[in-house]
Amino acid sequence: MDTIRPEQLKAIDVPANNEVPSYDSATEQFEWVEAGVGGGHTIQDEGTPLTSRTNLNFVGSGVAATDDAGNNATVITINGVADHAALSNLAYVNAAHTGFEPTVTKGNLTATTPVVIDQTRQVIGGAAVISIPKATTTISGYLSSEDWNIFNNKLDATLLSDLGDVNVAGVTDGQLLAYDGGAGEWIAVDPGDGVDAYVGTEIYRTIVGVGGVANIDITNIPAGYDELRLVIYGKSEEADSTDEILIAFNGDTTNSNYRRARLYGGESTGSDQQDNRQIGELGGAADTLCIGMIEATIPDYSSVAFHKVCRSKTGIRQQVNIYVMDYLLAWENLAAINQVTFTLASGSDFAEGTFVNLIAYKKQTIGGGVHITTRVVASPYNILATDEIVFVDTDSGGITVNLPAGNAGRHYKVINCGSGSHDVTLDPNGTEQIYGGGAGVALTLHDGEKADLHFETIEGWW
Repeated sequence: MDTIRPEQLKAIDVPANNEVPSYDSATEQFEWVEAGVGGGHTIQDEGTPLTSRTNLNFVGSGVAATDDAGNNATVITINGVADHAALSNLAYVNAAHTGFEPTVTKGNLTATTPVVIDQTRQVIGGAAVISIPKATTTISGYLSSEDWNIFNNKLDATLLSDLGDVNVAGVTDGQLLAYDGGAGEWIAVDPGDGVDAYVGTEIYRTIVGVGGVANIDITNIPAGYDELRLVIYGKSEEADSTDEILIAFNGDTTNSNYRRARLYGGESTGSDQQDNRQIGELGGAADTLCIGMIEATIPDYSSVAFHKVCRSKTGIRQQVNIYVMDYLLAWENLAAINQVTFTLASGSDFAEGTFVNLIAYKKQTIGGGVHITTRVVASPYNILATDEIVFVDTDSGGITVNLPAGNAGRHYKVINCGSGSHDVTLDPNGTEQIYGGGAGVALTLHDGEKADLHFETIEGWW
């Protein structure tokens, strides 16, 4: 061993504890260094020096240290994570979930083997179906006991699981979904049949103005209704206390074509030919308090199979007496009635204020269906029995909407709600008409236009 010469020692000639002399070939001098440091390397953690130790130990399955004698080196090998199942035990540091939260990707997990953590952040299952207990205390990110009960009660109330038992065999458009408690399943049913009712449409109404009128003529009475009902209330300008009101159908004033009977205090009369067309009486001018009212019904008026009949009731209020009369009038003609004309037997005018009203009635089914609002964006669209209001968005192009076969009282509203200058083509079924536009002729709706349609058996869609 070479002798250490004093000139080879640095000026620091007083060593500290645990220091030893170490030769530096660059300066050809010895210097005092801490024992165990080795070739001048300092081990640091994030830039902070660690206390020098004699040994450096590597721990863990992910890192290995081996001796490479041939290269006079120690080899450190750091491996990747091979045990992915170990990742399932990862949990947040605290329940508040603050700080860094890792993004979990699917990786080797499959849809049928999810990993779920309970309220204590412990893994509770990895099967396809996992039962999750409710939290017993308030923990961020979990349902509280009270919240769980609310959620669970709502779930029970809707019986969503039972929807999997729907019997859809033979289901048709417009049917409804109803729950059969006895069978424990949902079944398809037809909507209710609704209620049959006679619905009236006012055909004519007038109140006689100043000066009176000689006759009241109602023309262009539409066919297709079940019956007509007339109400006449007022006075005649005849000087007598009463005046007979006469009726004529389709302009036929020939008395011999009519027959009538009147019940009046048990009396049956009708020998006067002019009286054959009498359906009642109105008060005359001689009695200012006398006024008459007539209510008449004409059933099956548009049929061509039978003679027409009119049943009327009349009430007369005079100063002293009140009279009630019942009439039955027959028009011996098979023609459908399309015109009704009223005159007074005396030839006088109907007085100012006399009221006349004609209403046509038809039996219709009211309610029973489930009507919904529908938005249409593709062509063609066939209107369903459950539709009622149909919004047609034509922004992308024209759309054809096909009406179903009409039935009395059916209502649809079709709206072109587009703004792209494209049209809705509303096509009726077969030879049915829309607004009297011709048999089977389609109706065109431009942007913003609508058709509010009601079906009548004879007249079609209006």
